[in-house]
Amino acid sequence: MKRLLYFLLIIVLISYCNKPVHVVQNGEKYKVINWDGGLFVYVTYHWKGGRFDDAVQLEKDFVKWADSAGIVIQSIGRFPTSKKWQLGFISKNQPEINEFKGYTVDTMQIPSGTYASLYGKGHPENMFWYWKKFRKWLIRDGRAVDSPVFEIYNDLFNDSIPEKERIGEIRYRLAE
Repeated sequence: MKRLLYFLLIIVLISYCNKPVHVVQNGEKYKVINWDGGLFVYVTYHWKGGRFDDAVQLEKDFVKWADSAGIVIQSIGRFPTSKKWQLGFISKNQPEINEFKGYTVDTMQIPSGTYASLYGKGHPENMFWYWKKFRKWLIRDGRAVDSPVFEIYNDLFNDSIPEKERIGEIRYRLAE
């Protein structure tokens, strides 16, 4: 019975989600970059399973607010667990609000350092399809992962780019 429920859950997820296409970078599956990190301003969202359109909308609205305040540098999400999501942005400075749409606004410093970066094309809100696979590639390649996964939302909010053409990115910090 458990397997049947798990199988049905997978089918439901597949039917609701469009999987991004993995983008090869300079002939490699991923690239290693230096990221400056920065002040991460976020709200914590608890996913209960199923669709997550409300989380995508929350991220869009929060970044739109930050953009109007002139403090957003880069829109990102950090995922400490599969159900606890931190949605927000790298900021130029401390925000002047403590709450956004009923969510507590928190901050943390994302350390600069060496990160592995993987790109996907189309539906960047669904980059989660690559979290485990990417981590396995890194470990197989002898790299130690030193962070939860980050999603970088470069094109998620650009309505002038068709959704199937938007680029998404995931990053893991690599142990030095």
